Amino acid sequence: MTKQLLISTSVWVCLACGGGATTPAASTTTPGTSPQYQIVLHRPLVNGQRFRVSVDAQESIEGTMTNSTADRASSNAINKGLKVTLVGTVTIREVDAQGRAQSALMEVEQFKATDSGETLLPTGTSIDAVRGQGDFSLMVNGEPRPDLLRALRLAFPLHRPSSPLGDELFGSQTPRQVGESWAFSKSAVANNLVEEGYAVRETGISGDTRLTGTTSVNGVDCLELGVQVHADQAGVGEGWDMKAVGTGKVDSTIKLVVPVDTKLMVAMEESTTRGEFEIHVSDEAAASHTGVTLSRHRRALYTPVK
Repeated sequence: MTKQLLISTSVWVCLACGGGATTPAASTTTPGTSPQYQIVLHRPLVNGQRFRVSVDAQESIEGTMTNSTADRASSNAINKGLKVTLVGTVTIREVDAQGRAQSALMEVEQFKATDSGETLLPTGTSIDAVRGQGDFSLMVNGEPRPDLLRALRLAFPLHRPSSPLGDELFGSQTPRQVGESWAFSKSAVANNLVEEGYAVRETGISGDTRLTGTTSVNGVDCLELGVQVHADQAGVGEGWDMKAVGTGKVDSTIKLVVPVDTKLMVAMEESTTRGEFEIHVSDEAAASHTGVTLSRHRRALYTPVK
């Protein structure tokens, strides 16, 4: 029996949360002509801080499984997806020494499955988030809701407690001009990819972070940053509801909008993931082929609340 597997995917990374809030306009600065800006991606939260967040997120597993023998062939479609919108106001109740949330409360304005229109939680619902072992324990009106856990994990707007900080991943200690790029931390990115369900080697990672332009969000001057990550010889771990063997490659695209004033919180974060798998298994009697596409997209906007 011979097996061959090709993986092509990208990773979703959640870096931070905070102020600013309408969709950013196009870049307003010509590359190479701007002054230098300090790049600070992690903006610490504080006890009592409040902000409104709007998140659109989706995740899907699609493909076709084909089996063939000497006298017949059959195929089965694979289609599993989730698409949600979560809007609400977050109150930070406790932070750690690095300014990451330890405990927070979210008052829901809207939480629905946007593909079906189904309301997942009514307006006024409270979601309690308390830091657990590497993630948040989420309670809905004081009760666990395992039926909503996948949707909440996909859309919840707080930095995972065990994840590297944004500056550890993609920051720069040197001020940068628009159009400049710099290397990110390969080791931190490799560790973050593991948390996202991908096994990668630091030596197989390439890419960079770039200051792509400036913009204004609700009258606040902001920087636009883009990240491209590529990794060879990647495997699939527990981040997806499926099992596969072999190695392949990972590609990630991330966009961040952060205020020039480093005391203000991140205005917008957006990332897209895509994974393409080709699995061939054959022996003397039969052969099978599975083509699977994994995709994940997340876009979050943040507005300060007094």
